[in-house]
Amino acid sequence: MKRMKGKGVWKKLLVAGYWLLVFYSSFGQANGDYRTIGNVTFAASSNWERYNGSAWVAAGAAPVQGDNVITVRTGNTATVTANKTLDQVGVTSGEVLTIN
Repeated sequence: MKRMKGKGVWKKLLVAGYWLLVFYSSFGQANGDYRTIGNVTFAASSNWERYNGSAWVAAGAAPVQGDNVITVRTGNTATVTANKTLDQVGVTSGEVLTIN
């Protein structure tokens, strides 16, 4: 049995790790997930995108309870301005969720 040694092993592990991350990230969203593309309120559909199973598209409405994961992305502020029940809300590190 031939033994692999040196830089060749590390290169193969690095390439395998890269493809594992690409593969994993391509399945990071589910049909019906929401994400911000700017500052948003939970009362308006502007600056929301919804995952349709194959691509992120403009949302026709703001997310509500029962929708899949709702993510406030880097650089965005999400504001709740009225009584609203939500679930599965994620706020990335350093971002803002304001509840008035």
